Amino acid sequence: MCGERPPFYIVTYPDALAELVVSQDTLNDRSIRLAVGDTVEIPQIEKTLAEEGFERVDYVYEPGQFAVRGSIIDVFSYASEYPFRIDLFGDEIDSIRTFEIESQLSRDKVNHISIVPNFDGAGEQGQVSFFDFLPNGSALAFQDYLWAYERIEQLAKE
Repeated sequence: MCGERPPFYIVTYPDALAELVVSQDTLNDRSIRLAVGDTVEIPQIEKTLAEEGFERVDYVYEPGQFAVRGSIIDVFSYASEYPFRIDLFGDEIDSIRTFEIESQLSRDKVNHISIVPNFDGAGEQGQVSFFDFLPNGSALAFQDYLWAYERIEQLAKE
């Protein structure tokens, strides 16, 4: 067992398994990746965030928002618990930190981030079954396989 990864368990219900999720390719194509040391232009970042549906606000307090104050860009990714504060020195990313919404105080310093847009209502293009993410050879266990199968089939028809 040395070097093997421990088993990974997912406990869910049929309705969740029937939902389509964004494909890895779509996620990769639409996510914005930034790292300390990258060169960025604020107007281009603003444009890209706006094109991905992010709303410009004075102060970030929920996912899908961004704010620009001088050389600081705050952005709240849909895939993050805390928003990011990107501090620029000229056009170079000097630091990236997460921060608390209420206090605006920094939490953790990070070297790179992925800003994920909202994929709700993205349509069926670029969406796949959750099962597509499972590695080959994955074992599935059901309390009531027939009921789960019928429920997933019913939801797929709807």
